[in-house]
Amino acid sequence: MVNQLFSNPSVMLLSAAVLGLLGLVPGMPNLVFLLFTAGLLGLAWWIRGREQKAPAEPKPVKMAENNTVVEATWNDVQLEDSLGMEVGYRLIPMVDFQQDGELLGRIRSIRKKFAQEMGFLPAGGAHS
Repeated sequence: MVNQLFSNPSVMLLSAAVLGLLGLVPGMPNLVFLLFTAGLLGLAWWIRGREQKAPAEPKPVKMAENNTVVEATWNDVQLEDSLGMEVGYRLIPMVDFQQDGELLGRIRSIRKKFAQEMGFLPAGGAHS
């Protein structure tokens, strides 16, 4: 986390601006805040110069030996969290298969469509 904060020059510039404003408030320890402001500005300048000197190159993606695409199925995924739904008495006919309720089927089809569009299978429960 520290690496993420100190590797971005815009974070340093924003922090320097806040400390600089605090240093200008009367009654605050002006010298301390302005010294920290100068230090953060120097750090941001150094980080930006280092980034411009050596731009990050994307790492090559390693492909598997066999170039076959294997699609995930519902049996490939371990279900960690079960999906529960509480319905009131008036909604029981919508979820009861004996009364031609189709709500659970619709939820199942929405989850499968989501999995196909997003590329992963969300956690599910008894209806999957």
